[in-house]
Amino acid sequence: MSRKPLLLVLALALAGCVAAWLVAWSMGEPTPADTPQAQTRIISLIPPITDTLFQLGAQDEVVGRSDYCMQPPAAKSLPACGTTLHPNLEAIARLRPTLIVGENSVNAARDQLSGLAPAVFLPWLTRDDVVASTRELGRLTNRQAVADRMADEIAAALPQQAPQTGPRVLLVLPHQPGQLTECWFLRRNSLHGAILHAAGARNAVADDISGTPSLSLERVLQLDPDVIIILHSSSDLAPTERAQLLADWRSLTGLAAARAGRIGLISGAVAYPAGRDIVRLVGVLRTEIDRLKP
Repeated sequence: MSRKPLLLVLALALAGCVAAWLVAWSMGEPTPADTPQAQTRIISLIPPITDTLFQLGAQDEVVGRSDYCMQPPAAKSLPACGTTLHPNLEAIARLRPTLIVGENSVNAARDQLSGLAPAVFLPWLTRDDVVASTRELGRLTNRQAVADRMADEIAAALPQQAPQTGPRVLLVLPHQPGQLTECWFLRRNSLHGAILHAAGARNAVADDISGTPSLSLERVLQLDPDVIIILHSSSDLAPTERAQLLADWRSLTGLAAARAGRIGLISGAVAYPAGRDIVRLVGVLRTEIDRLKP
């Protein structure tokens, strides 16, 4: 074929493509340049996983969160979608997720969530759970190298064995100010238990608990821990509320810790951390224990 006919064929083909594009544009149909690429759209239904996804650099892929995801602050602007146990199915469906990540709980709404998109349910209770699930999040988001480094840092910071010596510390959840009637505590066989051990202390509740982590005040008096530390999630805890929480514990004069003023409080996002903030809490807790211990 001579050069001129070949150029004529190419010109006609190009003109056909342009004509097709103009017709599509005039009708409001998407053109190849307008068609979006397939994107990962993640809904996270457990707060520490949402936080970890942001720390891994996957924040642009997270399109929905649980009702309780408050960290990092940017996550609060995402649509709330219920929880793993009680998901808001309509809200989730509207967001067209390509992946749903929930908590590996016995009561998780697995069938309902799996019917909307591929769903993964990750454990997040113990040191080993967090290390393994962090690696899995890296695999799911194609950020394996970053996730492995984070998981390695967490594993290295949290020893698997409890220290043989050190103050006996009771880590407790905040109660209603002025109404200390029972104690909800953080178990030895939990992530916070491992963080406490890494901070050089022993858990005042020495047994591994599988049931409800609560104690009567009578039982707390029997345990008589060396130090009691309240972990509060609020980053703007009012001074009056802080003072009342501490005063409630100090009123239990049957406790050596109360009589000696060895009651502490850590508040803010660091109190219930995810990702690299887990390592940060080890240092914060160690500092507080050193300040309070006998």
